[in-house]
Amino acid sequence: MRPRAMLLCSLLAIMLMTLSACAGSKKDATPRPVASKELAAQVSAYGAAMLPQAGALEQVMDSYNPLLQNPRPGDKEWQLLVTAPGGAIDQACTALAGIEPPPELADLHAAAAGAASDCKQAKDIATAVIGSADEGGLKQAAKLGMDCVAKLATVRADLLAYAQERGIELPQVEIPDSSGSTPQPAGGSSPLPSTLNGEANLRAGPAAGYMLWATVPKGTAVNVIGRNEAGDWLVVQTEKVPQAWVATFLVDNPPDIQSLPEVRALPLGE
Repeated sequence: MRPRAMLLCSLLAIMLMTLSACAGSKKDATPRPVASKELAAQVSAYGAAMLPQAGALEQVMDSYNPLLQNPRPGDKEWQLLVTAPGGAIDQACTALAGIEPPPELADLHAAAAGAASDCKQAKDIATAVIGSADEGGLKQAAKLGMDCVAKLATVRADLLAYAQERGIELPQVEIPDSSGSTPQPAGGSSPLPSTLNGEANLRAGPAAGYMLWATVPKGTAVNVIGRNEAGDWLVVQTEKVPQAWVATFLVDNPPDIQSLPEVRALPLGE
């Protein structure tokens, strides 16, 4: 056989082998699972309920964890900052654990509830040892806080992968801020900003006997993030003061007070 003919035969053999391999790979490919309309609706509804709460909890813990990793047990300001988000953490954990998942996502939701439990334990341990120099307790709280955030990120990734594999479109959701209120949708009318209606003393706790941190003028804009049990004192943030208490009657246009997370301040004298 001539060299040119031999070359053509070799090329033809290679092409036949390639076509055979392609046909075999298509035949052996695992078909992509397709979700029923009912399952797609259930997963979409679950995502709409779970993702905002998981995001809100992550948001709170992103600010909370650095406090646990850099403890200052004898510092009153640090103690107040650690105590303040307690209501928001409890609220997000309770809301997340109370969501009912579709049966196919029971394990995924159990992981989300476990992450929320880590967040709550971190807060509870830190609150219990806040006034002491219990390094072991604070390290345990810091580790639980970091574990919580890592687990929540894994849960979100797993839900997205599950939906993508089955062609399910998850809804676009807005993540509540750390006060637990949902941001206004784009294009909606924004509420009036909260401002102080007179010169106000910002204190370390919800009573006139607490340390005075600052006196601010009338018209100062405040971000209201919490309240005491009675609702007659609010936790606020200003441009220059990261967190403090002010009497409720001094705040114009506050958000719905009963919907704010309850914050427990350290007792006077501690």
